[in-house]
Amino acid sequence: MSSAPHGRGVIALFARHGTAANLLLGMMFICGLAALTQINRQFFPDFGIDMVTVSVSWPGASAADVDQNIIQGVEPELRFLNGVKKVISSSYEGLAMVTLEFEPGYDMQQALSDVESAVGQVRTLPEDSERPEIQRIVRYETVSRLVLSGPFPEHSLKAHAKRIRDDLLQRGIDRIDLFGARDEEIWVELRPQTLRQLDLKLDDIAARIRAVSQDVPAGDLLGGEKQVRSLGLMRTANELKDIEVKALPDGRRLLLGDIARVSEA
Repeated sequence: MSSAPHGRGVIALFARHGTAANLLLGMMFICGLAALTQINRQFFPDFGIDMVTVSVSWPGASAADVDQNIIQGVEPELRFLNGVKKVISSSYEGLAMVTLEFEPGYDMQQALSDVESAVGQVRTLPEDSERPEIQRIVRYETVSRLVLSGPFPEHSLKAHAKRIRDDLLQRGIDRIDLFGARDEEIWVELRPQTLRQLDLKLDDIAARIRAVSQDVPAGDLLGGEKQVRSLGLMRTANELKDIEVKALPDGRRLLLGDIARVSEA
């Protein structure tokens, strides 16, 4: 009887040389472990959102008035900025919204500065409209949520939450949002008789605070490479107390803290 011919395939080769098969398996295992440490592991792929939004609130105005008095004044200043790919304007009752889409890869920090400078040059907005809000759309992935509670006043919990937030930011976290608590407010309380003695109205006090406490663009340096801003937005009660309300005939300055009770709530 003649014996069966030897196979010439890969399986037959590994059957005759078991050591080679073990070596190949070992190399595949080692390469797999090395590749595992280099694989990008995330749920969503990275992608950029090159967009900036400008919103202006005008309480009580109709959509047509918003379009005519706000959109028509803001949009021409933004449409021809460097890097702008598309402009989408929307008018709602009491709100104007302009969305700018920039070319992929454009420097979005420069884009944000250009938009702020352009909006700051618009002088035709209605007097009773609110200050424009300019935001860059940035996408963040939520890592975790931390709930803070306890038998303490709300301001104590908020102060403790801010300390936790600042500590995490220093450790390299990109963004932390605080939510669930009421917005912070600064209360300015005046007696009616004090206003009568000084010949002032509440509207006068409010207008003075609004005029002093704000951040405004102050121009560009080096041909637009650097933008100068006047930072005057006051965020604490102690800062508001130093606002000059009225100059007296004898040359003295009357401060808000001298005539009002200013506190944080």
